[in-house]
Amino acid sequence: MVCLTLLSLISGHSPSTAESFGDFTYELLADGGISIVDYPEDATGDVTIPNEIQGQSVIRIENEAFASCRSLESITMPESITSIGERAFNQCFSLSNVDISNKVTTIGSGAFTSCNSLTNLVIPQGVSEIKESTFFHCERLIDVTIPEGVLSIGPEAFFHCLRLKSIEIQETVTSIGPSAFNECIVLAAVSIPSGVRSIEENVFGRCSRLKSVTIPNGVTSIGMGILRVICWLLR
Repeated sequence: MVCLTLLSLISGHSPSTAESFGDFTYELLADGGISIVDYPEDATGDVTIPNEIQGQSVIRIENEAFASCRSLESITMPESITSIGERAFNQCFSLSNVDISNKVTTIGSGAFTSCNSLTNLVIPQGVSEIKESTFFHCERLIDVTIPEGVLSIGPEAFFHCLRLKSIEIQETVTSIGPSAFNECIVLAAVSIPSGVRSIEENVFGRCSRLKSVTIPNGVTSIGMGILRVICWLLR
């Protein structure tokens, strides 16, 4: 019991059991507010997350809360949401529209992995990091708006985004992880921001239609994947 209480304090969760509100399973956070922890995997159509439950603001979507909701088509979040957990929408294959709260500052690793129907997404201004595998295997993703203020793009963040034609990497970005854009096979042109000092392995691996890569003078280290791209462009 002591260990459970300690773990709850560390994670920010109340040690009380989860409760239900309609189809939503939620928990009251120790520091106030509501966290959505689960939703039925057989859910279909459009879902609007409530602004409040039992008089408390809904502020967080927990890890895997909507994972494997394969027939879910649309998610609308209230402005009270500030955090989206790891793999929160993993394998939501039919999810084509996500209206993310403008107050979100954290999007967890793998949050939208294998959301194969997602075509575009606007990342809120307060997000400073696009974490590992955030959009991994989003095969129909065409357009992503990355706001100023994003400092890093994690490993495999856009891996296997087969229809991603272009992406504007903001000048605030200083780090791009390995395989961040690997297998973006229709990506045609990329300009790397001036603050980037190292280009990791396979950042643009298998980007077979890439015609232009702008590399700033400050780059001091280049991984093998980008060297193969450069050799291909110089043929």
